[in-house]
Amino acid sequence: MKVLIIAMCLALAGCGGGESADESNEPEEDKETVFDPLVGTLDKANAVEGQLMDSKNRTDQAIAESELAVDDSQDDQDD
Repeated sequence: MKVLIIAMCLALAGCGGGESADESNEPEEDKETVFDPLVGTLDKANAVEGQLMDSKNRTDQAIAESELAVDDSQDDQDD
């Protein structure tokens, strides 16, 4: 009896309908969801983070170059 019930449930689950007529053919990524504002905010934050990291890298490089210049000038004075 249990086997019959399980088989019927599986048969009904396997007969699930395909795409209904009221669904559009748009890809999933183009559909607007309630999370779009949050995703947009995350995208903006990631973009700002990238800009800040670029600025940090340029600053770090400038500091390293200035330290080398100071070290070189001190070496010249010691001679």
